[in-house]
Amino acid sequence: VVPNAMGFLANISYVDSYKNFDAEYFAEGFYSTPSLYLNKKREGTEVDWNRDWIVGYGRVMDENHYSGHPYGPDTMMAAFGAIFDFTEINMKSKNIVEWKKSGEQTKVMNTEFINEGKTPTGVAETRIALRSYNEWQATDNLSVNLNLGISFYENFGYEEGIEKTIPQLAFGLKWTIL
Repeated sequence: VVPNAMGFLANISYVDSYKNFDAEYFAEGFYSTPSLYLNKKREGTEVDWNRDWIVGYGRVMDENHYSGHPYGPDTMMAAFGAIFDFTEINMKSKNIVEWKKSGEQTKVMNTEFINEGKTPTGVAETRIALRSYNEWQATDNLSVNLNLGISFYENFGYEEGIEKTIPQLAFGLKWTIL
C-alpha cells in the first residue's frame, strides 16, 4: 500500500513604495501530510519506506530541512510579515508572525514508516512565534545586525501540558575588509 503524500503551499506578497522606504507585505500557508517526504526503497525483495530530506535521495541542507519546505512533513503553518527597506539610512527590517502545528499524526522509528502511528507521545506541538531581523549598513565596510524573537509553545517537545516561552536575541557586527 502506497501512503497518500500531499502538500500545499500558498503565498502572496504586495510591494509598495513610500516616501522614506519600500515595503513588501506577505502571507504564506503550508500543509503537508505525514508521508509527503517518504521514499519507497527495496532491500532485496523487501520494501522499506523511509523519510528522505529531499524528494529523491540525500539531503540538500543541514539542520534537517526539506526541499519543499523547511518544516517538512506532518505540519500546518500560517505566517504573515513585512519587509521594510529604509534606503536613506541603509536599513532593512523583516518582521514575521507565525503559527505552526506539527507532529500530530506520524512518527518515524529507525527507517520504518508507521502508518497508523502517532508522534512519540501522540501529542502535537503548537508554536506561535514573533520574529524581527534587522540590518543596518553603517558604512561601506560595517553592518550591524539585531535579531529579536519570542516563541510560545504548547505541548513543547510533544509532551502534553508542557508550555514554554523562549525569548531570542542576537547581535552582530560584520566588518568587510575587501
